[in-house]
Amino acid sequence: MVMTWEKFEALVRRLELVEMRDPGGYKLRVFLLAVLGYAYIFSILAVLLLILGFEAAFLYFLLSSTEFPAWILILGNKVVLPFFLFALLIIRSLWFRFEPPVGVELKREEAPVLFKELDRVRGELKGPAVHRVLVDGNFNAGVVQMPRLGPLGWQKNYLIVGLPYMMAMSPEEMLAVFAHEYGHLSGAHGKFGAWVHRNRRTWYNLMESLARRGHWGMFVFTWFSNWYAPYFNAYTFVMARKHELDADRCATEMVGAGPGATGLMRGAVMGRFFEEKFWPALYKKANDHPEPTFNPFASMPRALKGHISDKEAGRYLKAALTEKTGGQDTHPSLSERLSAMGRKAEMPPPVEVSAAEHYLAGALKHVTGRLDREWKDSVRASWKERHAQALEAKATLKELESRAQGGKGGKLTRGELWDYARHTEEFKGSAEAVELYRELLSKEEAHAGANYALGRILLLGGDEAGRAHIDKAIKADSEYVMEGTRLVYDFLMGEGRAKEAREYWDMARDRAEMEEWAMSERASLGDGDSLLPHAVAEKEVEAIAGQLRAYKDIKEAYLVRKSVRLLPEKPLYILGVVRSWPRFSLYSDDDYGRKLAEGLKLPGDGFVIVLDGKMKDLGKRMKHVYGSKIYHKKRGESGGVLPPPPSTS
Repeated sequence: MVMTWEKFEALVRRLELVEMRDPGGYKLRVFLLAVLGYAYIFSILAVLLLILGFEAAFLYFLLSSTEFPAWILILGNKVVLPFFLFALLIIRSLWFRFEPPVGVELKREEAPVLFKELDRVRGELKGPAVHRVLVDGNFNAGVVQMPRLGPLGWQKNYLIVGLPYMMAMSPEEMLAVFAHEYGHLSGAHGKFGAWVHRNRRTWYNLMESLARRGHWGMFVFTWFSNWYAPYFNAYTFVMARKHELDADRCATEMVGAGPGATGLMRGAVMGRFFEEKFWPALYKKANDHPEPTFNPFASMPRALKGHISDKEAGRYLKAALTEKTGGQDTHPSLSERLSAMGRKAEMPPPVEVSAAEHYLAGALKHVTGRLDREWKDSVRASWKERHAQALEAKATLKELESRAQGGKGGKLTRGELWDYARHTEEFKGSAEAVELYRELLSKEEAHAGANYALGRILLLGGDEAGRAHIDKAIKADSEYVMEGTRLVYDFLMGEGRAKEAREYWDMARDRAEMEEWAMSERASLGDGDSLLPHAVAEKEVEAIAGQLRAYKDIKEAYLVRKSVRLLPEKPLYILGVVRSWPRFSLYSDDDYGRKLAEGLKLPGDGFVIVLDGKMKDLGKRMKHVYGSKIYHKKRGESGGVLPPPPSTS
């Protein structure tokens, strides 16, 4: 039975008391629990190897006999092979490599001021060396330990600092961040935490591999994982929070509580600014510009100094201070961390010289230019797609405006009025769209999209009337639960009404829990799962078939739905393909399905399965579902092929 969030949070609170009474004993419990996870995996592996050994000895005995039926050898192979493959799958889950962090690497000669401070921090905290310093585009900072010898350890330490983070902080606040992150290394948090993380990663790899294949051995691990994973996560949650407070103490002892506290508060404010203001405003420029010619990181200093009001900053800080430490966050809440430092909440003073200017100095221009170029390369394709969509939407808006005769929308259908309102908001602003949303709601009171849009505009403008509209949107369409509850939660917390806000927090938590369960239900397709007709409109089916024609190695395709218990309003589609010449494919069946899924647009959630390999039995089931066959290549029809897989050299 899967543990509910309520029980998980109660367990975390209970374990926090246990850790406070006996920190050493608690760490020993975490260690033993991690060992138990490995012990179970190795015990199953040992049983499999014993079975394989017994089967091998038995076959050897038969082969050494003067006479034995040929079917004995065939049967022996059929019995041995599944156990051998199961053992191999388990072994592969134990051996994996972490991808090293990415970013612009700084050399000592490029940023001497930064490395001088890092040397001082290391000297005072008496810890291991930081081998590489990377700057990336995130609003964050952290340390990562990479085991150079895999399970045998020999860590390589990385310090990763986000350029936006350095641009927002003062040099003293950034020094407190360095001391905090180094506190994880000096306290051996990183080494022990990395070992614990490898345990969690091992279980994830194993369960994901079994689920993806619909493996018969899934049951051997599922019952144990359902009990083990919640307890292990709860124990490590408490440990991670304790490590954060320990690292805060390291920073306080070195630079004092002031810079650490103001840095935490500034981070809460500016993090929200980047998330809600800076990046959305930048991506909105794709409406008018076909190419991402902007330099976001070069423009950040100007944006940080002029685009956030005191009122807005105060609202962000108030919301952050009223949040409590929840069961889903390994970091203690802002108020808890400030309390541990003995500091009161107050608006941090303006930054005169940023940490980026102070610590990077001559390297700042190089780092900024590099991150700007990488950002442009990463968003170019999606930027062009959004610009094309914007041109189409502008044309639609112009036509609807003409027909609406002054913007009242009287001659438009409800669907057209919805398009008119949302395109007006997108290209002319929310103030212009408010009356159009109200007009639509006067015709269709329960319209989920219009209620959400109007509620969002009103709440962000400080009008509590938006709350009722958000409630209606959530009731009409569960897709608005996560976004809607956050809007109302932030508004109520900003007003100091934490008790009312808790209702929306609980609603979001329940939805997140359901989505997590639903994700598990949708992760695999087994023999016991029911297959249903796809129920996709004929026009959309034709669009999928049109996409498949581009692949000349696909002979047939079948589309069905998996019967799901959770979130049935979100269909899970299974597209099965049969290839013309499977033996000559450059991909494995699994890789071929994933690569094909990347190039296709299905009408919703779903995945692609190759039916001409090991999934032939599933293919027979799919073919018997009414209306499942959606494509068959005609003689002489040509098309493209999947691109070759990347070289492994």
